[in-house]
Amino acid sequence: MATGATDFSPMWEYDVQTDVFVPVRELTGPPPSDVPLCGFTGNELICQQDHRVPVSVIVVAVLLSLLLIAGAVGWIFYSTVRKLRIQLKPDWWKITLTEIQFTHQRTRTFNGVHSRSIASFTSSASSELPPPHFHGRAFSTARYMESDVLIHHVSEESKVKATSSHTLKEINLLRNVDHENLHKFIGLLVDKPETLVIAVVRDECSKGDLTTLLSNHTFTLDWVVKASFIRDLVHGMAYLHSTSLQSHGNLTSHNCLVNGKFTLKVSEYGLSFLRSEGELQPLTDTQQSRNHHHLLWRAPELLSIVMPVYGTQKGDVYSFAIILSQIILESQPFEFESGKGSANPLTAAEIALEV
Repeated sequence: MATGATDFSPMWEYDVQTDVFVPVRELTGPPPSDVPLCGFTGNELICQQDHRVPVSVIVVAVLLSLLLIAGAVGWIFYSTVRKLRIQLKPDWWKITLTEIQFTHQRTRTFNGVHSRSIASFTSSASSELPPPHFHGRAFSTARYMESDVLIHHVSEESKVKATSSHTLKEINLLRNVDHENLHKFIGLLVDKPETLVIAVVRDECSKGDLTTLLSNHTFTLDWVVKASFIRDLVHGMAYLHSTSLQSHGNLTSHNCLVNGKFTLKVSEYGLSFLRSEGELQPLTDTQQSRNHHHLLWRAPELLSIVMPVYGTQKGDVYSFAIILSQIILESQPFEFESGKGSANPLTAAEIALEV
């Protein structure tokens, strides 16, 4: 009996087998609840996990979203303002010698197989460009606004006033012509005092023209590259025909340029001053001094008339067919044997007269 107790209650239990006395636990406190804490199914609210997102996470997410939205709006605003500045700037196309840093000159002839380099030189306000070669087809590589560009020099007889209404109209048409398979027009290099056009500035195409690639004896183009060139040419001309320019008029393998990624780009479109009056005249058998090479790409119906300066779409299709045969055969126009270096017994004048 416990001290002060009025009745007997067990205090110890004796285990006979182990010979150990075990104290009896005294029950205290209230009786157990009739219902478990989490309920009989475990779905009581007190036992549910708190799935609410912490406030700090919500704040961070909102701030990041606002930053992304602000960045997107800022970029759109910057692009729009930049575009408007270009549109409102009437002389966006005008480039002076002080803005160009020449690095290297590459000269090619009409048959596209001659190339050479000259020593590097830099431009200044008084710098003179090297003389053009073969009807203005002289090219230089340069840096303009932190980008590599190709400078197409204009011959003396082809130089025009950049501010003439006809030239400005052509420039405005070129502004909106933009396709990955067209040689992007950047601007005109002008002689500041007289505003004469002395060169056309376009994107750099480091691999040169298609004629040079097809004439290269050190390698053979596989069908993957050929198919890529054909696809690029189709896409470029299809886009050009859909623009306000409507046609090229002087499509040859010489003005199909290839960039460092082996993407073909159609060049020399849209600027009529690059074409001399003599090139547009009908073909006769008395023109001994005329260079007939570029006539190999001209459609027969355009050989007997004064050719429109922009040609015709049907004439472009004929020129495309000639280039297509060049790519497939890796040859020059009207070569009777396929392969590089094949000899053609007929001259360009004889072929043009036969066509």
